[in-house]
Amino acid sequence: MQDVIVVGSNNRSNQIYEYLKNKLHKQKIQILSPSEYSKIDELIEIISEFKVCVLAGLSVRLPVEHLNKVNHTEVLTCHAGKLPEYRGSSPLNWCLIRGETSFDISVIRATEKFDEGPIYASRRFDIRDDYKINDLRSIAEKNFPQLVLVALQMIALDISPTPQVGTNISYYPRRSAEDSEVQFGFLKAKDINNLIRASQPPHPLAHFYHNGEKYEIDYTESIDTTFHGIPGKVYRVKKNNLCLGIATTEGLINLSLKQPIDVQIYDRIKC
Repeated sequence: MQDVIVVGSNNRSNQIYEYLKNKLHKQKIQILSPSEYSKIDELIEIISEFKVCVLAGLSVRLPVEHLNKVNHTEVLTCHAGKLPEYRGSSPLNWCLIRGETSFDISVIRATEKFDEGPIYASRRFDIRDDYKINDLRSIAEKNFPQLVLVALQMIALDISPTPQVGTNISYYPRRSAEDSEVQFGFLKAKDINNLIRASQPPHPLAHFYHNGEKYEIDYTESIDTTFHGIPGKVYRVKKNNLCLGIATTEGLINLSLKQPIDVQIYDRIKC
């Protein structure tokens, strides 16, 4: 088994590092935080001393082709999304927003084009109706270390990764705070609920505006798909104006807010 360097500065990289250190006693295992280096060349010089580099939650781009061809470093990256359907950024968030019933995590070879490398190891998990983004993230972080170890074993045995296959190739952009704004006049109740599930801390909360004020949504209390009203109109007000029932394009969604709102039944929320 080759010496390995884990590059990252978040929970994912730390868990992978600790797992490999406990499993691979005879190999040199090191973790490197890119924030400690002001120049990319310094980072590359250290990485190129290792046979395998694992990129875990890295936000900066490395010259992967340089590492592979010149310094013979096999560079792996951890991707929390089904491939090739969920290439790009924020795949777990997008997975919830699109109402998927399962999600994949993969360890792939890093290539010049993001998320297009062949797959060393992958695993699929069901998404329960009550799961939120942090539930998916927790599952991914717990299982990535095991997949990284499988990839390292394949590399040691000279087993090639599997090319990505499929015709449903999609790329998703990184989400911003503005993307979490709820538009009651354009979305169904279930779609708003999916957006709320995908917009939990540390991500910006789902929110809407009323009379120029921003109101953050804590969670969905319930959905009534049999209810038909005017989208954006308030039909229920409870708990000192912290809970609202608002009509959507399909169904009524009962929301719990982070702060009370000055509305009455039959008022309209911005759509």
